[in-house]
Amino acid sequence: MEKIFEDKNKEEEYKRIFDAYDDDMDGKIPLNFLIKQIKHQGFSILQEKHRFQEIKQYISSLPHKEKSNIDFQNFQDIMEMPDSDLIEKALLGKLIVPDFSEFTESIEKIYEIVKEVKDGENASYIPQLAEVDSNLFSIAACTVDGQQCDIGDSDTYFCVQSCSKAISYCIAVEEHGIDYVHKHVGKEPSGASFNKNFLNPDNLPHNPMINSGAIMIAALISPDLEMYKRYEYVKRYWSSLAAGARVGFQNATYLSEKDTASRNFCLGHMMMDAKAFPEDTDLDNILDFYFQLCSLEVTSKDMAIIAASLANGGVCPMTNQRIFKEDTVNHCLSLMHSCGMYDYSGEWAYSVGIPAKSGVGGCVFLVVPKVMGICIFSPRLDSRGNSVRGIEASKLLLKEYTMHRYDNLKGVVTPFSHKMSLLQSMAEQKNEFTKDLLNAVADDDLHHLQCILEEVKEENFNINSISDYDDVTPAHVACSFNHEEILHYLIELDADFNNVTDKWGKTPLDRASEAGHKDVVKILHKLYASEKDLCYTTD
Repeated sequence: MEKIFEDKNKEEEYKRIFDAYDDDMDGKIPLNFLIKQIKHQGFSILQEKHRFQEIKQYISSLPHKEKSNIDFQNFQDIMEMPDSDLIEKALLGKLIVPDFSEFTESIEKIYEIVKEVKDGENASYIPQLAEVDSNLFSIAACTVDGQQCDIGDSDTYFCVQSCSKAISYCIAVEEHGIDYVHKHVGKEPSGASFNKNFLNPDNLPHNPMINSGAIMIAALISPDLEMYKRYEYVKRYWSSLAAGARVGFQNATYLSEKDTASRNFCLGHMMMDAKAFPEDTDLDNILDFYFQLCSLEVTSKDMAIIAASLANGGVCPMTNQRIFKEDTVNHCLSLMHSCGMYDYSGEWAYSVGIPAKSGVGGCVFLVVPKVMGICIFSPRLDSRGNSVRGIEASKLLLKEYTMHRYDNLKGVVTPFSHKMSLLQSMAEQKNEFTKDLLNAVADDDLHHLQCILEEVKEENFNINSISDYDDVTPAHVACSFNHEEILHYLIELDADFNNVTDKWGKTPLDRASEAGHKDVVKILHKLYASEKDLCYTTD
């Protein structure tokens, strides 16, 4: 019996969605129109490689495929297939980023601005990286629901370099546990450049996100396997995180880096001398393995999926496969937040506030926990080895959205804020703000009202721009409920009591007069100087 009711409720929900998109009310919806609406929310269902497979087959079986007009039965058939929950959320605006088209537009705008930045130079100490086209630039994003967008050279493969450190750390922790790993490597920012020749007071590398720490991590990964098997083992992790995507290897970069690796050899021998490595470590093999891991190559699109897998607690959003434990990712993100951007890490944590990892190949990947992963690629580097455009694009993104770890301390995000919420559409933000404000007026809660308006005092806010679906303004509510203290406060904010009308054509003054609130009417008479200046709409 419960299943019957559940099925009935589902059918009614599907019918509501169908009717909402049936603009002509003829019982038919153009399928390509629905596909377009879903694409606006970040899903290209006909191009997906892992999800929506049964739905794609169903569409292919229709007489005119995606150009078909579907009726409710067709729609219901689709909504009962695997992955249809994502389509339902997309059509209802309930995905993790409900206004993904707005986010995509922001990414495109930031790309166009940052593309004009010509500062920085390619990494020169690795000859092969110096030859990469310095004008390459891309931004890609993937949410934990698998919504995707990208712009620029997002299909171009680049060398991950130090971005490999975060993934290698996760693999080592998965194999050995956090306690064993940190017997061999610290957790503190070094405060120095990534290849600095020194250890912490315990004669260990400061953290896994700098060269010495990453060399140590390489020594911990599957030490019993032959070298070629270790490489393939790690590469499979990368591919799984990227939803099965091809993960390449830049052999020329590997050879180039190996030939110019005097500093890394020095770091290795320093740690060997300090007895920091596990017993029986073959240093030459470990350094070779480390160079191989740095020479892996991916695209920006794939790196965004990898970052999204970390944002999703170790589960790839495109395949729903768990790759890492949640605790493993938690430890990794903590280190990325404090140590992921070389000796710029402190400034990054302060101004951007998102776990991130950079590499001298030009990649910066960001992880917004439980929301999304972002990859920015541009080989132009600053003096610290970070992508100039990567940092600039990240800062602009943080100006647009409340991504910083402590943005929530500033109070609620309003539709008048300089920053937007990723997790709410503008319509949702405005509805929530309006409801909260009108409730404060109705409850005669001046303190709460002042707290709400404190959030928008610098946002060119106009109290007269706020009204609900019945066009009821704060002034209407104050006059209807005879809240004189609120009334005086609204007067200070230049609220209009005399001209704005609600759905029924009534002004705030009309509402006060109808309710017999003589003191309120008297205050408004005095405010507008004389009765002849007042606009009564009542008979």
